[in-house]
Amino acid sequence: MQEQNSSTYAGLTIGPISDVMRHSKKTKEQWFGSYLFSWYMERVMKAIAHDLGANVFLTPHYDPQLVQQKDNPIKPLGGKYPDRFVLKTNKPCSDVFKSIETACNDGLDFFSKMIISIIHRHQLSDFLVDESEIFEIIKNYIQIRFFCLTSSDFFAHYCPEKDLPVDIAYDILDSLESSFIFKPGKSDKTCDVCKTLSACAFAKDLYKDKIEKLCPLCYIKRFASFNDDLKKRILHEKNTPIFPSVKEIAINELSPIYDDLINKCKDKEDDIDLNKLHSLLKANKTISKDDKKTGLKKYHKYFAIVQADGDNLGKLAKDKDMNPQKLSKSLFDFAAKTEELINDYGGYPVFLGGDDILAYMPVCYQGTTVIDFIKEISSEYKKIVDNNKNKTSISFGLNIVYNKFPLARALENVSYLLFDKAKKIAGKNCMAVCQTMHSGSKTQFTLQFDSDKQVDNKKTKLEAFSDMISNTLDNERYLPRGIAHNLERFKKIIAKINNTDRLKAFFDNTLNEPVFMEYSDSLQMLLKFFETFLFTEKDKDQAIDNILNMLYFIKFITDEADHE
Repeated sequence: MQEQNSSTYAGLTIGPISDVMRHSKKTKEQWFGSYLFSWYMERVMKAIAHDLGANVFLTPHYDPQLVQQKDNPIKPLGGKYPDRFVLKTNKPCSDVFKSIETACNDGLDFFSKMIISIIHRHQLSDFLVDESEIFEIIKNYIQIRFFCLTSSDFFAHYCPEKDLPVDIAYDILDSLESSFIFKPGKSDKTCDVCKTLSACAFAKDLYKDKIEKLCPLCYIKRFASFNDDLKKRILHEKNTPIFPSVKEIAINELSPIYDDLINKCKDKEDDIDLNKLHSLLKANKTISKDDKKTGLKKYHKYFAIVQADGDNLGKLAKDKDMNPQKLSKSLFDFAAKTEELINDYGGYPVFLGGDDILAYMPVCYQGTTVIDFIKEISSEYKKIVDNNKNKTSISFGLNIVYNKFPLARALENVSYLLFDKAKKIAGKNCMAVCQTMHSGSKTQFTLQFDSDKQVDNKKTKLEAFSDMISNTLDNERYLPRGIAHNLERFKKIIAKINNTDRLKAFFDNTLNEPVFMEYSDSLQMLLKFFETFLFTEKDKDQAIDNILNMLYFIKFITDEADHE
């Protein structure tokens, strides 16, 4: 306790990130809105580490040797610095307060001066407001709340022996965040592009040949090539934004094969005309009509948003072998591994704040699916963060929507799937999935990641689902057409089946028409698939709904939409 009495605890939070992202209409706007907050936090932590030392941060992990990638990245860098930090130091409270305040103001000043310098350099731009007002616009956009307390004040309402300092700090930061107010621009001064934030400058749109009012965010993105710091972080070598549109993400697996055809289908704003691409692919004589691995598929018109969050991290934090810095480092390593996997599966990260993940993914990529991606992320979390102690897990929301679906709603829906569905399941460690077809019909199911095998060495639910998907991808005729719709007629009958023999008898009597004869092997696997899910759930009706919706999802991947 003597060491605690000489310490200073501090925490900082910035925002409101969720409000900013909710008003974004394009993927690059959502990504850059999130990335700018992470970039700001990176600068603030770097300045504080210079004053107080790099080892003062309890969370997140801060590595002074970690150098920002200097060359233009092939894919966007996900923001790795979350919207909060907590630190502990032996420096006086007044010195810590001054260090944080100075770092925060210098960070805001950095972005303000960046915008001002670009406006001065760009001949087709001019100021809409006074230069001094740009700092205030940035300050209203990146709102900051922080506290500095002596250890006696910090632990005043908590027990130092039982309550973890990071948990206490997060309670305080939660209360401070309630004062965040998102301030959209006034009607006559609102940005013409995002139509949300206050504009700071006039600029000419070269495509539309007109003058537009731009907010700081939209201005930075449009004229990033006029600033070296921006250019190496958010632009390709050809000065195009590194975060693609949803259509580009959805067809990412086709890019290495048909890059020339895809470029022919891009409009002035670099978005893709999928109907034109479909026609060009059909007319391409190098593609065999029998080759089912190439060409435009139904799922290429859809994209996936994956959001993830760790479960019960407090249990791991209280482990006798764990300390805040060690946990923060493992979360940082997990985020780095996650970024690798997102790239491997053809996706693009929006942010990677430890266990807090948001990414845009293609539904399928080179013989794998977004389900395979989630399966591997869950496995890596167990290895890197939990260290196979079974104290923490990670849950997912997966939202698959048509490429014209409003991004703001898609983002809200995936958050709902994660926090109101997956994390509400007893034991968590779960994936909640929603697939919305272009017609508006929905397929929803939840799937819990079993850590142990089922009885009699049978497959886990995730293994059974993953194997069924893989088999269907390898052979699109693996399952009979319309099988899910066919079995849905017998939901009430299936709900009353309570053992394998009766289930087998049902399959033999129901699926005995000549059309099913060629599917005998796959129907045997389908029988085992039903066994895995049906006899382990108390709520049989919910179990059957999950099974059928998984089958609908599988058939969607093979271009069959028999539920529309």
